Amino acid sequence: MPIYGEFLYGVELYGESRPAASSIASSSPGQSIYQVRLKNQAGQLVAIFDNWISLTYVHDINKRGNARFEIDANDDRVDLFELDGQFEVWRRNPIVNLDWYLEWEGFYRTNNDLYQQNDNNNFVAYMLGYLDLARRAHVMYSEGSAGATKSDTVETVMKEFVIENIGSSALASNGREYNNVMPGLGVQADGADGPTWDDTVSGENLLQVLQDISLFSTQQNDTIDFDIVGVGDALFQFNTYSGQRGTDRTEGNADGTLPVIFGLQFGNMIMPILSNDRTNEITAVYALGRGTDDAKQIVLVQSANRADSPWNRIEKIVNVGSASGDDQTDQLTSAARSELENGKFDTRISFDVMQVSSTYYGKDYWWGDLVSVRFKDLTFDKKIIEVRVTVSQNAEGESIALTFADK
Repeated sequence: MPIYGEFLYGVELYGESRPAASSIASSSPGQSIYQVRLKNQAGQLVAIFDNWISLTYVHDINKRGNARFEIDANDDRVDLFELDGQFEVWRRNPIVNLDWYLEWEGFYRTNNDLYQQNDNNNFVAYMLGYLDLARRAHVMYSEGSAGATKSDTVETVMKEFVIENIGSSALASNGREYNNVMPGLGVQADGADGPTWDDTVSGENLLQVLQDISLFSTQQNDTIDFDIVGVGDALFQFNTYSGQRGTDRTEGNADGTLPVIFGLQFGNMIMPILSNDRTNEITAVYALGRGTDDAKQIVLVQSANRADSPWNRIEKIVNVGSASGDDQTDQLTSAARSELENGKFDTRISFDVMQVSSTYYGKDYWWGDLVSVRFKDLTFDKKIIEVRVTVSQNAEGESIALTFADK
């Protein structure tokens, strides 16, 4: 999935002040108010912070989010941080009628003690999103067993892998090498959504398996995203999301949802750059299967863009030695299409996003949402795949960077 750079949203750009445009000053929503809540392993609230030295957190679709929190090392609450205690970031903005909501959550995992001159010492805590539970396990079932080899819809196999490796059935009595039931973890009911996935993954990391399955669904134009979210005190749930992690807010969306559009005319876009870069374009991909010489199966997939000039047929070879069985041609075709997609030419748009009342992060859109971008006579539909937030000292001022990809 091609990523189109960081699209910055907020007042500061990596510590560099960027003044707001005078044309949108009247619609400036000011700064959000933040609060950090710390819980112990049992999910009980043990501390609330409304000021700090620095706070940065990241949302990342189908990946572990992360957070960094720096406070004075002499703060009495430092001792309340315990391994896998829960760390929550809450946010509100009364100017735009945004009430307190849970913006980020995860496990406290480690810390650094920063010793500086003049006894100005700091404590830095590092957190990982709850999806880290999947990273902590592997598919510990023998090759060819039902726990390692599956053929079903993407949603079904994802949830089976979770249940059997960190959920209620992660038991030696179920065929797993060792018991590994994660306390408090449940799994959303299965809706059997998505294309059929067929493979074996014995011994592979569980999070990597889930990411590969989700990527497969995207390549089949039927995306299934996933996450682990908090649902109570030290309670968690693995969820899948049909289409995307968030909401479709593109212009003219089928759900009738109020669209979110970024454009110069709306005051929420500055410094747009339209790029037509064809430096690394690929227009013809050969997928090579098993075998040698004449016995090797080859599938060719080509792009219509190869005809854009007499010399625009640009080849690439991808070896798919794992392809086997009666559907080997389908496997090779899928691999070739994926490689062609990665190397395709696109007109790309990048810009800085300004925070305005009509398109305010956390109120009008959130990470995982689909939104529209309008520039000149072009409209792009984009998916917000990452949000990186930095809240300055004493919770005054925020910088929010967005990363987009095609929907």
